[in-house]
Amino acid sequence: MIPVFVTTFERPEFCYDLLLQLSEEDRAHGGIFQVMTVADKCPDDYTFSRNLSTHMGWRFDTASEHYGMKKYKNLLNRFANYMRFSDAPFFLFLQDDVTLAPGFWDKVKQTMNLIQDPSFGCLNLHVDAARANGVQGGPLWTSVEPERTQQYDKLGWFDMPAFIGSREMFECVRFDVPSVESWTSSGVPCGWSRALVDAGLSIFRTRKSLVKHREGPSKMHPDTNPFLKLCSTTVDFAES
Repeated sequence: MIPVFVTTFERPEFCYDLLLQLSEEDRAHGGIFQVMTVADKCPDDYTFSRNLSTHMGWRFDTASEHYGMKKYKNLLNRFANYMRFSDAPFFLFLQDDVTLAPGFWDKVKQTMNLIQDPSFGCLNLHVDAARANGVQGGPLWTSVEPERTQQYDKLGWFDMPAFIGSREMFECVRFDVPSVESWTSSGVPCGWSRALVDAGLSIFRTRKSLVKHREGPSKMHPDTNPFLKLCSTTVDFAES
């Protein structure tokens, strides 16, 4: 079984749509996913998502407090605790505001099979408008220079909203998700990217985006930041 971790906040419709897509992928592949959704505390009604999760034998939890941007790492540490006691070699992470490409899991497997790297740490599944060419993010967070191939990119950073991670991704931070101080973001991708590189783990990105970031106001980042707006804008979506 492949653990799938989903975070959501004030988007019950988006969350339900994503879980429905995951259920279709799960059935198409013989029941391979074990989905754990955590909703950051909010008054929104997640009944449909909760009921679908129950029907699929998945888990849906609601945080007892609102973590928000500054405490996002604490929300993710719920997944770290799950992986601590799991023997799964990989996990899938998705934020609630993405939709999956057609044939999503087949496309993920195809790229994973092409990456023959014993130090695999993470595979970004989203290609954003700000860093489509791999220019920003490498020298900015780590010393790793991006490398481009026909099948995938090798980077020095990873980012939300969607990625495949290895068990070593949690092991290298001792199951405590790192972050750096930031006024404009959670600081998790930067802190975790540095930890991966320091541990000698490799970070990759698919050449085409296997998820599409849905349009709408950010629930975490200031909408006034133009760079972060571009980071949530999908390019090269694998529609076929």
